[in-house]
Amino acid sequence: MAKSQLQRLLWLQGNNCFYCGGTLKPADASIDHVIPKSLGGKDTVENKVVCCKTINHHFANMPLKEKLASLLQWKGQIPCPNKSGN
Repeated sequence: MAKSQLQRLLWLQGNNCFYCGGTLKPADASIDHVIPKSLGGKDTVENKVVCCKTINHHFANMPLKEKLASLLQWKGQIPCPNKSGN
């Protein structure tokens, strides 16, 4: 993944993790394919978000339905070590 794409996505998201909302430094950021490539997701900007490396690791190859279920379960308060206040 090109560093410039990471920086662009970070800027578009206000330097925040797409999932936990925490402020991200480029060193702590990772590009997540919302629909994993392994499950047929495309390698396009429309299918990518920037998130904490920790969250991306936990979501791994999780199908979109399971990601949404996890996010709903946490009611927008997904625990993340990169988010201040956790």
